Amino acid sequence: MEKPLEVEVIQVSARRLAAVTEVTTFAAVPSIVRGLLDHVYAFLRSQTEVVQTGHNVLLYLDSLPTLVAGVEVSGSFEPTGRVAPAETPRGKAARLLHIGPYSKLPESSASLRRWCHEHGHSLAGPSWEIYGDWNEDESLLETEVFYLLSEATP
Repeated sequence: MEKPLEVEVIQVSARRLAAVTEVTTFAAVPSIVRGLLDHVYAFLRSQTEVVQTGHNVLLYLDSLPTLVAGVEVSGSFEPTGRVAPAETPRGKAARLLHIGPYSKLPESSASLRRWCHEHGHSLAGPSWEIYGDWNEDESLLETEVFYLLSEATP
């Protein structure tokens, strides 16, 4: 028997990011994300006033997808090269904690979308993933998956 999804609907605040934006395909994301984050980490190493305060974040703005690959940071800054300030959405969101390999994230994401549909929640567009601390044991990796919900849903 399949374990029931542990989904919660919560109010989320925006998280400030230093990020690189790329229009891509979902299939290409695993092969390009490290390079995008390398730009962000190079930028952060060159800074004294803006520092990393949290985790890596992948924000999908639309179905193309327009991907925003970023790192949670302490403050605002001027765009430098490909790196620019960004934020995760704020508002009501459905959240699911994915535990396991990153390669299984598409399945968790699809399950969360299905859960939203089955429970009468309309998706507002953006979705994002917040990656927990690295672990060599892929079965222990934790990633929070979020979908912004339309305010018109129950």
